[in-house]
Amino acid sequence: MSNVHTLKDIKDRGHRLGSTYEQELEKKLRTAINFNSEITDFNEKLQAENSEYSEREEEFQRSYADI
Repeated sequence: MSNVHTLKDIKDRGHRLGSTYEQELEKKLRTAINFNSEITDFNEKLQAENSEYSEREEEFQRSYADI
């Protein structure tokens, strides 16, 4: 078993990856999780900007209605 590698997961518990295929799956899974995290962060930023834009638009409409 000289080809077995040990990686630490998030909670510092080791698990063994016995094959190159398993190592590639682990790498792809971590990449996908990181990508999803980036998408979630970007989505939250877009929602915040949209909220600010909506508030400014409502203010403008109120100001315009007063004229």
